[in-house]
Amino acid sequence: MMPSTTSYNTGDIVLVRFPFTDFSGSKKRPALVVSGDAYHAFRGDSVLMLITSRMHGESVGYNIASWREAGLLKPSFVKPVMMTVEASVVEKKLGMLSLKETTAAKAQLFPFIFGPERQNHAH
Repeated sequence: MMPSTTSYNTGDIVLVRFPFTDFSGSKKRPALVVSGDAYHAFRGDSVLMLITSRMHGESVGYNIASWREAGLLKPSFVKPVMMTVEASVVEKKLGMLSLKETTAAKAQLFPFIFGPERQNHAH
Protein backbone atom coordinates (compact mmCIF):
# COMPACT_ATOMS: atom_id res chain seq x y z
CA MET A 1 0.00 0.00 0.00
CA MET A 2 1.36 3.42 -0.95
CA PRO A 3 1.56 5.92 1.89
CA SER A 4 -1.13 8.56 1.77
CA THR A 5 -0.09 12.10 0.94
CA THR A 6 -3.33 13.47 2.37
CA SER A 7 -2.81 15.54 5.46
CA TYR A 8 -5.30 16.77 7.99
CA ASN A 9 -5.43 19.99 9.97
CA THR A 10 -6.24 20.86 13.56
CA GLY A 11 -10.01 21.00 13.87
CA ASP A 12 -10.76 18.59 11.03
CA ILE A 13 -13.31 15.91 11.80
CA VAL A 14 -12.45 12.60 10.21
CA LEU A 15 -13.98 9.12 10.08
CA VAL A 16 -11.69 6.42 11.42
CA ARG A 17 -11.83 3.01 13.06
CA PHE A 18 -11.20 3.81 16.75
CA PRO A 19 -9.96 0.85 18.88
CA PHE A 20 -11.54 0.00 22.20
CA THR A 21 -9.09 0.77 25.00
CA ASP A 22 -8.73 -2.95 25.82
CA PHE A 23 -8.03 -3.73 22.11
CA SER A 24 -10.94 -6.20 22.02
CA GLY A 25 -12.23 -4.55 18.86
CA SER A 26 -12.89 -1.22 17.25
CA LYS A 27 -15.72 0.94 16.04
CA LYS A 28 -15.94 3.31 13.10
CA ARG A 29 -16.56 6.78 14.46
CA PRO A 30 -15.77 10.44 13.93
CA ALA A 31 -12.69 11.92 15.55
CA LEU A 32 -11.27 15.41 16.00
CA VAL A 33 -7.74 16.17 14.76
CA VAL A 34 -5.99 17.93 17.67
CA SER A 35 -2.38 17.84 16.49
CA GLY A 36 -0.90 20.89 14.82
CA ASP A 37 1.17 21.67 11.74
CA ALA A 38 4.54 21.26 13.51
CA TYR A 39 3.58 17.76 14.69
CA HIS A 40 2.28 16.80 11.23
CA ALA A 41 5.52 18.01 9.61
CA PHE A 42 7.63 16.12 12.17
CA ARG A 43 5.66 12.85 12.33
CA GLY A 44 3.38 12.79 9.31
CA ASP A 45 0.67 11.35 11.58
CA SER A 46 -2.35 12.95 13.24
CA VAL A 47 -3.39 12.86 16.89
CA LEU A 48 -7.14 12.33 17.21
CA MET A 49 -9.74 12.57 19.96
CA LEU A 50 -12.82 10.38 19.87
CA ILE A 51 -16.22 11.93 19.08
CA THR A 52 -19.41 10.27 20.24
CA SER A 53 -23.10 11.08 20.32
CA ARG A 54 -23.46 9.49 23.75
CA MET A 55 -21.99 10.98 26.91
CA HIS A 56 -22.66 7.94 29.16
CA GLY A 57 -22.91 10.25 32.19
CA GLU A 58 -19.35 11.49 31.76
CA SER A 59 -18.50 14.88 33.17
CA VAL A 60 -15.32 15.49 31.14
CA GLY A 61 -15.53 16.29 27.47
CA TYR A 62 -16.53 19.00 25.05
CA ASN A 63 -20.04 19.42 23.64
CA ILE A 64 -19.79 20.46 19.99
CA ALA A 65 -22.21 23.37 19.60
CA SER A 66 -21.97 23.57 15.80
CA TRP A 67 -22.22 19.83 15.17
CA ARG A 68 -24.29 20.15 11.97
CA GLU A 69 -21.90 22.72 10.47
CA ALA A 70 -19.00 20.43 11.41
CA GLY A 71 -20.39 17.59 9.27
CA LEU A 72 -21.77 15.45 12.10
CA LEU A 73 -25.16 13.69 11.96
CA LYS A 74 -26.14 14.10 15.63
CA PRO A 75 -25.34 16.29 18.62
CA SER A 76 -21.83 15.20 19.54
CA PHE A 77 -19.30 15.21 22.35
CA VAL A 78 -15.47 15.10 22.15
CA LYS A 79 -14.14 12.64 24.73
CA PRO A 80 -10.61 12.84 26.17
CA VAL A 81 -9.65 9.56 24.49
CA MET A 82 -6.74 9.88 22.07
CA MET A 83 -4.91 7.92 19.41
CA THR A 84 -2.29 8.62 16.76
CA VAL A 85 -2.86 7.50 13.17
CA GLU A 86 -1.25 7.81 9.79
CA ALA A 87 -3.37 9.46 7.12
CA SER A 88 -3.92 6.19 5.24
CA VAL A 89 -6.20 4.79 7.98
CA VAL A 90 -8.54 7.78 7.85
CA GLU A 91 -11.57 6.81 5.76
CA LYS A 92 -12.63 10.37 4.95
CA LYS A 93 -12.89 13.91 6.19
CA LEU A 94 -16.41 14.66 7.44
CA GLY A 95 -16.00 18.37 8.10
CA MET A 96 -14.28 20.69 10.52
CA LEU A 97 -14.83 22.71 13.68
CA SER A 98 -14.53 26.47 13.54
CA LEU A 99 -11.29 27.91 14.90
CA LYS A 100 -13.23 29.24 17.89
CA GLU A 101 -14.71 25.85 18.71
CA THR A 102 -11.43 23.98 18.12
CA THR A 103 -9.67 26.36 20.51
CA ALA A 104 -12.44 25.93 23.11
CA ALA A 105 -12.33 22.11 22.86
CA LYS A 106 -8.54 22.02 23.27
CA ALA A 107 -8.67 24.50 26.18
CA GLN A 108 -11.21 22.33 27.97
CA LEU A 109 -9.66 18.91 27.26
CA PHE A 110 -5.88 19.37 27.22
CA PRO A 111 -5.51 20.36 30.92
CA PHE A 112 -7.49 17.24 31.86
CA ILE A 113 -5.18 15.00 29.79
CA PHE A 114 -1.83 16.65 30.43
CA GLY A 115 -2.47 18.06 33.91
CA PRO A 116 -2.50 21.69 34.96
CA GLU A 117 0.32 23.98 34.00
CA ARG A 118 2.77 24.39 36.82
CA GLN A 119 5.83 26.44 37.54
CA ASN A 120 9.18 24.68 37.46
CA HIS A 121 11.02 25.55 40.63
CA ALA A 122 14.78 25.30 40.82
CA HIS A 123 16.02 23.36 43.84
